[in-house]
Amino acid sequence: MDTERSARPDKVVCLICDRRFDLLHGSHLRVHDLPSQAEYREDYEIDSRVPLNSQRYADAIRVSHDTPGNRQRSADIGRKWQLRRRLVFAVLERDNFYTPGRTAAITGIPVQTLYSAIRRGDLPSARACVLINIGGRFVPESRNAVWGITLEDMSMFVKEHKPKKPTKVKT
Repeated sequence: MDTERSARPDKVVCLICDRRFDLLHGSHLRVHDLPSQAEYREDYEIDSRVPLNSQRYADAIRVSHDTPGNRQRSADIGRKWQLRRRLVFAVLERDNFYTPGRTAAITGIPVQTLYSAIRRGDLPSARACVLINIGGRFVPESRNAVWGITLEDMSMFVKEHKPKKPTKVKT
């Protein structure tokens, strides 16, 4: 075992808030308005060779990858999930529903604004769940629900939508 790996800490400390993590991941960095680990490294002058994860996390990942068949099984699960998700998208679009991401691209309204409008009930929508296989039967996975917005509702919402702040134009 080389000295760099054996010297890796038990926890990684965030230099912004001093919290300790097994992995300093992107979702935590976004709390501090940093979009990526690369920007965090740049802001705090951390060399790219310095890991942003603990030794325990690295060992767990290594064991997971070294287990026979794990890598292929993970790839198969991901592929099947993506196929089911694409099927849900196709069914929604067949019925003239568009996902909030696609709606945002068409209208220019931020995706989060669309999701907030759906939650408040300002924007009627349909919800389709990605199906997962549990014990040989398919059940809807509500965490992976796909929302759909009709074209008519989308155009009506765009006419009535008044942004709180003027949108920034990148120059």
